[in-house]
Amino acid sequence: MAKWRNKTVGVKGLLLNEEGSDKNVIATIDRLVPQLQRICNAEKSFGKIDEYLLEEFQNNINDFIWVKESIEKDEDPTECGFETWRDAFNEYLVLLYDLADTTITKHDGFNDEKFLWVE
Repeated sequence: MAKWRNKTVGVKGLLLNEEGSDKNVIATIDRLVPQLQRICNAEKSFGKIDEYLLEEFQNNINDFIWVKESIEKDEDPTECGFETWRDAFNEYLVLLYDLADTTITKHDGFNDEKFLWVE
């Protein structure tokens, strides 16, 4: 069973228990981004994670911030290639899950250390 190097708390509950409104997207981003930023800063200071992974992780954080700012500015998601801001959020969430599942330290296949558990 994989071990997780980092963990977020309280994000999935917001995603599963609320409607997909812009207000819910903002609330989820407000809960998620500070946790991701702390993780990113800590990993940068440790210096043990691949720089490419950290760069992609930071870009993903910036994507979530962009979605929130776009909602707050009442921008049209269709002008950015999304049907709704929830769709944009979900696309960036899938990217986060892909990054999160990255194996950081390989052990015996069952005890590998993965980057991030989104809870």
